[in-house]
Amino acid sequence: MSAKHTPGPWRSKRALEMRDGAWDYAILDGESRIIAETFGIVGYGDSGLRPSEANARFIAAAPEMYEALKRACRLMACLKIRDILAAGDEAILASGLDEWCVNEGKASGDENYYPSFADRIITKAEGVAE
Repeated sequence: MSAKHTPGPWRSKRALEMRDGAWDYAILDGESRIIAETFGIVGYGDSGLRPSEANARFIAAAPEMYEALKRACRLMACLKIRDILAAGDEAILASGLDEWCVNEGKASGDENYYPSFADRIITKAEGVAE
């Protein structure tokens, strides 16, 4: 399934004027259309944090991070297949590598074990699961 988000690359751009003593930022698609905004002052109690620029940069990097995660998952799968073939354990390949990886994660007790953790992030980004 392909992602349904606005295609990247995205970029952030500072507003022309300050508001309430802080800058707001727009996240723009490749055709300079606004797809998201971050606001200069975010109220967390009395702290009045100003993470707008950092949040805008992080959001703007999302399409590239998504692609990088998918590539990393494919690479990890290839490396796992190589290790299995080197060990001569073709029964794992016959039974399904993805199922084996998920079972390994459950057996280790690590919910962040590949591929379950990365797959959850990818399916969340694709709108398959929340």
